[in-house]
Amino acid sequence: MLAGDTLGNTPDDDRQYLVDLGLLRREPNGGLVIANPIYREVIPRVLTQGASDSLPA
Repeated sequence: MLAGDTLGNTPDDDRQYLVDLGLLRREPNGGLVIANPIYREVIPRVLTQGASDSLPA
């Protein structure tokens, strides 16, 4: 989703959970987008933190 690719095999319940939490919202065309501009900044940073932490200094 962050790269603009299709979501692949993601359970409907997982997607609906993120919509219910307000992290994602459904677009009129049926797509999902990150709901809040702040989340657009924070979510990618959190998702990549594990990979960043494992890189050598």
